[in-house]
Amino acid sequence: MTQNGIVIAVEGQNAQVEFERSEACAQCRLCQLGTSKQVSITLPNRLDAKVGDTVCVDLHASRLLQASAVAYLIPLLALLAGLWAGQALAPRLGFSQNAELFACAAGLVFVAISYLGIRLTEKRRSAKGQYAPKMLRILLAPETEKTP
Repeated sequence: MTQNGIVIAVEGQNAQVEFERSEACAQCRLCQLGTSKQVSITLPNRLDAKVGDTVCVDLHASRLLQASAVAYLIPLLALLAGLWAGQALAPRLGFSQNAELFACAAGLVFVAISYLGIRLTEKRRSAKGQYAPKMLRILLAPETEKTP
């Protein structure tokens, strides 16, 4: 999905782009987290856009789903695996009286390990830029005033 927005700030190699909420926002419901009619994101300014430029940005929905899976699904699966492993191992390790407590502890350990793994691989994923929105082109630059 592409969306047109206006560059409202440029800081270093990043630009903050503001968008009108669209019908697509209503479909994914992520944009409804706020109450404003405007949504702004910060993204790499690879096109050297200036404040006031109208830019076309690629906000690919599949990338959002992939990022959500990494952030939410992997820890959830780790929790379930930890609960299962803890419940299965508790009697063998002598925790049969407190099997549920041991399973909960194992689930939390697995979640912590999953978040550590996500954190350690975050830099590599960020360097690839596969989840980040991308500025495709500058559509309109603000007209500069000519003084006589």
